[in-house]
Amino acid sequence: MRSRNRIPLLANLALALSFAIFAPLAAAADDDQKSGLSPEADAFLASCTAEFNTKQEKFHEQWVNDSDAWNADLEKGVLYLQKKGKTFVTFDVETVGSYSATDQNWEWAWNNPNVKKSVAVPRAALQDLAEKYDLFYLRRGFVPITDDMMPYYLSSIALKVRGALGVYVAEHEDLKIFLLVRNPR
Repeated sequence: MRSRNRIPLLANLALALSFAIFAPLAAAADDDQKSGLSPEADAFLASCTAEFNTKQEKFHEQWVNDSDAWNADLEKGVLYLQKKGKTFVTFDVETVGSYSATDQNWEWAWNNPNVKKSVAVPRAALQDLAEKYDLFYLRRGFVPITDDMMPYYLSSIALKVRGALGVYVAEHEDLKIFLLVRNPR
């Protein structure tokens, strides 16, 4: 069980991404990726950010702000938010990926052999976008992280694609596990 965590909103992230995140990541990309984002890709990513911000605000107002602890069964794909030692809401979850502060990398859940495929955001859902918008970081199992906001940004893409209610970040030691939540009960 871990203490509640608050997920920062991706305020002004769309603007900051082109400078803070894409520039360092582009060095590792193919030559065609270095040319920048297409207007269509930029618009899609901006819509991911806007949807993430809206959904996160509502998710926190409705459930997270009232919790003081969490527990999860990632084998079953279930998250329990608790208050004063009692579960007050349960969610079905899909694991997006994890961020290691020590290693400064992101691993997509579909790439992680420790995550059951039945509870991971499917690779195919992201690969279609990777091809459509030429987003190399959706193709790779590991992504170098140059900015603390990047894992939230990556999760915002999965949130939009999978139509979840929000993203919960479960913290364990230096690892942050990003979970899409749905079906509150």
